Amino acid sequence: MSKSKWLLAGGSLVLLLFAAVYSACVNNPVTLDTVLKDLPAESYALNFEGLDKDPVLTKAQWGAANTEILMDIDEICPPLRKFGYKKFPRNIIWPPVNRNIVLPPQIVRTCPDFIPFKVSDALLNVLKTSKWQYAKEIQTVRAGDYALVGTAEVFKTFASIQPDSMDMAGMRNVQYDKVFLLPQPDGFFRRPWYGDAGLAAAGLTYGRFRDLFPQKQIGCFDPEQLRLIRENLVKINPAQFEGLKVQEIAGVKGAALSF
Repeated sequence: MSKSKWLLAGGSLVLLLFAAVYSACVNNPVTLDTVLKDLPAESYALNFEGLDKDPVLTKAQWGAANTEILMDIDEICPPLRKFGYKKFPRNIIWPPVNRNIVLPPQIVRTCPDFIPFKVSDALLNVLKTSKWQYAKEIQTVRAGDYALVGTAEVFKTFASIQPDSMDMAGMRNVQYDKVFLLPQPDGFFRRPWYGDAGLAAAGLTYGRFRDLFPQKQIGCFDPEQLRLIRENLVKINPAQFEGLKVQEIAGVKGAALSF
């Protein structure tokens, strides 16, 4: 066989192989089940709002992760990371009370959900082949060993959160890893969390925290650090914060800061 015929035959074989692979991919696309099959359900949470029947995503909700998990702040919010924060609460439980509070409302389709970072590219590739109406809007942002999953809009909002007066004065000289504050946002508290400890450090969940402090909750965990916060707040506004108390409460490890 001449060289030209060998080349022609080789080229035809490549085309046939390509066609076979393409046909297999089209007729048997990689599904989300394939991406997640070796991962524990506790390591991810994915919700696809408004999902109709889809051969790639197959169902609307995935995972059994703790909704109160704290994520490594990593690429989520550079201003707070530079200020000293190491954690970011995935589940933000209060929306803004006015336009001056720099915090996005919860948006169902942007969650933000999360998955192990090692499969984040695979997830995006699966979304590209799905028919989900929001698939093209979805991006991922690294959070340590995980990746948050959401839209560019919500990630832009997260990234724009700046340190506020509470960070600069109320949390002065406080060890972030020993407190977790969840005040109701107002003119002074411009977002609903401060500190890195998380509620689990005090043996609490969000539900239990709200039950204990239905209206005037501030935070919990290390008593010494909470006393320092109280001193800082009283110096800032005695009229507003003089009534704050650091107290032991049944079911709370350490102490709580409340009115």
